[in-house]
Amino acid sequence: MNKTIDIVLPCYNPEEKTWHVDIKKNIMVLEALFPELTFYVTLINDGSVRNILDENIAYLREQLLNFQYITYSENQGKGYALREGIKLVNHEFVVYTDVDFPFEISCMQAMINKLLMGKDIVLGERQFSYSNHLRRYRKILSSGSHIFNSLFLNLPFPDTQGGLKGFNRKGRIVFLKTEINRYLFDTEFILRACKQNDLIISTVPLTLREGVILSQMGLQVIKKEFGNIMRLLRIRFFG
Repeated sequence: MNKTIDIVLPCYNPEEKTWHVDIKKNIMVLEALFPELTFYVTLINDGSVRNILDENIAYLREQLLNFQYITYSENQGKGYALREGIKLVNHEFVVYTDVDFPFEISCMQAMINKLLMGKDIVLGERQFSYSNHLRRYRKILSSGSHIFNSLFLNLPFPDTQGGLKGFNRKGRIVFLKTEINRYLFDTEFILRACKQNDLIISTVPLTLREGVILSQMGLQVIKKEFGNIMRLLRIRFFG
């Protein structure tokens, strides 16, 4: 029986002006790798103010057999955008990543294979080489995040921020319970998933595509996340 995978792509001020063409190219690669699957693309415009044009969306509607577009005017955060998209899809599997497909397509291939084998949630784990692409500030932040996840949240998966994740309908239910809108929504998702005993969670290693430029993160972002850190601790200890 033909299965459908929803590819959900949150988008905010994409850097590359050819981002829409790149989406089409990556979907074509996936279709060639999995001819037995149907791919349905959901794009969420999270309040972008540049580089998303009407003609970009028209191109995707024309080029992709299964495509839907969600847009709203005010930026709400990646977690919010993903929930808005995932609320509207209900196929067998969901895979989400950034609109520029920052990781090698083989990483998504491995993730899809694990979902097809029966895993409920599959997490992308960034490898040590990933840190070579980070500036010193983000390296420190990443290391601190791993320590917090392991020691304070007791997570068996310390890398919660890898921008590629997939799940089946059981994982979708957990994802839609998340409430954090921005940086730490991924951590909340994994924390809630790990608190359940009936989910099979697996990982795949992530490798950045050649030439990918990672966005920088300012100190203001971390200050805004302090309340969400407290929220994660409440979930960890009180449910």
